[in-house]
Amino acid sequence: MKVPEKAILRWRDVVPMVGLSRVTIWRRMQEGDFPKPVRLGGPKSRAVGWRRSDVETWLSDLSSSSN
Repeated sequence: MKVPEKAILRWRDVVPMVGLSRVTIWRRMQEGDFPKPVRLGGPKSRAVGWRRSDVETWLSDLSSSSN
Protein backbone atom coordinates (compact mmCIF):
# COMPACT_ATOMS: atom_id res chain seq x y z
CA MET A 1 0.00 0.00 0.00
CA LYS A 2 1.44 3.37 -1.03
CA VAL A 3 1.29 6.14 1.58
CA PRO A 4 0.17 9.52 0.20
CA GLU A 5 2.91 12.16 0.11
CA LYS A 6 0.96 14.50 2.42
CA ALA A 7 0.24 11.71 4.87
CA ILE A 8 0.50 12.11 8.62
CA LEU A 9 2.73 9.49 10.19
CA ARG A 10 2.08 8.18 13.68
CA TRP A 11 4.63 6.87 16.18
CA ARG A 12 4.25 3.32 14.83
CA ASP A 13 5.26 4.61 11.38
CA VAL A 14 8.01 7.03 12.39
CA VAL A 15 10.01 4.76 14.71
CA PRO A 16 10.88 2.09 12.11
CA MET A 17 11.23 4.71 9.36
CA VAL A 18 14.00 6.62 11.15
CA GLY A 19 15.46 3.74 13.16
CA LEU A 20 15.32 5.58 16.49
CA SER A 21 13.40 4.81 19.67
CA ARG A 22 10.51 6.97 20.85
CA VAL A 23 12.68 8.32 23.68
CA THR A 24 15.47 9.31 21.30
CA ILE A 25 13.01 10.96 18.91
CA TRP A 26 11.44 12.86 21.81
CA ARG A 27 14.87 13.98 23.06
CA ARG A 28 15.86 15.15 19.57
CA MET A 29 12.60 17.08 19.25
CA GLN A 30 13.36 18.87 22.52
CA GLU A 31 16.86 19.68 21.22
CA GLY A 32 15.42 20.97 17.94
CA ASP A 33 17.02 18.15 15.95
CA PHE A 34 13.83 16.41 14.80
CA PRO A 35 10.65 17.78 13.22
CA LYS A 36 7.95 18.85 15.65
CA PRO A 37 4.75 16.82 15.49
CA VAL A 38 1.36 18.24 14.62
CA ARG A 39 -1.59 17.83 16.96
CA LEU A 40 -4.36 15.60 15.72
CA GLY A 41 -7.73 16.60 17.05
CA GLY A 42 -8.51 19.46 19.38
CA PRO A 43 -6.15 21.55 21.49
CA LYS A 44 -6.44 19.13 24.42
CA SER A 45 -5.81 16.06 22.30
CA ARG A 46 -2.70 14.05 23.09
CA ALA A 47 -2.64 12.44 19.65
CA VAL A 48 0.22 13.65 17.48
CA GLY A 49 1.66 12.82 14.10
CA TRP A 50 4.37 14.00 11.75
CA ARG A 51 4.05 15.21 8.20
CA ARG A 52 5.63 12.58 6.01
CA SER A 53 7.43 15.29 4.03
CA ASP A 54 9.02 16.70 7.22
CA VAL A 55 10.37 13.30 8.25
CA GLU A 56 11.64 12.51 4.74
CA THR A 57 13.37 15.91 4.55
CA TRP A 58 14.97 15.29 7.95
CA LEU A 59 16.23 11.90 6.79
CA SER A 60 17.55 13.38 3.56
CA ASP A 61 19.35 16.18 5.41
CA LEU A 62 20.79 13.65 7.84
CA SER A 63 22.18 11.43 5.09
CA SER A 64 23.59 14.36 3.10
CA SER A 65 25.37 15.75 6.17
CA SER A 66 27.05 12.40 6.83
CA ASN A 67 28.64 12.32 3.35
